Amino acid sequence: MAAPKDVYFKAYDGTTLGGTVHSGGEARPTLIMTQGFSGLKDFFNKKWTALWQAEGFTVFWYDHRFWGASGGEPRNEVDPAMQTRDLFDAFSFAQTLPDVDPDNIFYWGNSMAAGNSIMAASINKAVAGVIAQQGKSELLPIFPETLEELESGTYMALFQTRESFEASKTFECQGHWEKKATFQSILNCMLHDPKAFIHRVSPVPLLMIATTQDVTSPVKMQVEAFDLAKEPKTLHVFEGYGHYDLWYGEALKRNFDVQLEWVKKSCRQKK
Repeated sequence: MAAPKDVYFKAYDGTTLGGTVHSGGEARPTLIMTQGFSGLKDFFNKKWTALWQAEGFTVFWYDHRFWGASGGEPRNEVDPAMQTRDLFDAFSFAQTLPDVDPDNIFYWGNSMAAGNSIMAASINKAVAGVIAQQGKSELLPIFPETLEELESGTYMALFQTRESFEASKTFECQGHWEKKATFQSILNCMLHDPKAFIHRVSPVPLLMIATTQDVTSPVKMQVEAFDLAKEPKTLHVFEGYGHYDLWYGEALKRNFDVQLEWVKKSCRQKK
């Protein structure tokens, strides 16, 4: 398996975005993978990457602007509209790589990035498909610091659920990560409405992944969005899992198997 390669590319406004390419071989089907909200490319990517590489796929992770290895100011700002715009430049950059089959590039987005991927695919019809996993905004805390803060009901943080708090503790083990976001991020997220664009994704194939115990991105909201999408579309709902469970253990493998089967069916055949 080829060693990962750190890469940098320019967004439309000159901002430098930093990513990592994990090659599956020469001219292979490729997933452009992005994390939700303030998540970084190195969060839990090793298992996901190894699974895709073992099946002969190239994986391209990159950090959103204002976060991690990517540039841009102000730091720690979440702007899903600009994140969506950056997906076009990531796609164009990926097409130039020898490890990538330019006719079989898929968007893969988790949580908020699932919405970004849907919006980008509503315009970019060159993409082979989109996987939207559990889709869904001075410095504002993203997660409470302690259970006492969470349970007090008075602490101001964007994600107030117990599942988000517990997940944040595992994020800290993945390396350096900023746990705060700008207040402007709230307005940016409120203005972001992937549901209004989902019907435009067609004829690009769409796979949506949801879980029944997700309180961060409730399954009811995801099903409502899915109902607005046009064919070809697929919805897979995992019973008994929460928002962050699909990144671990048996749940991860079950999730991957569903995605792998769908991607293989969605790859464009060479003439």
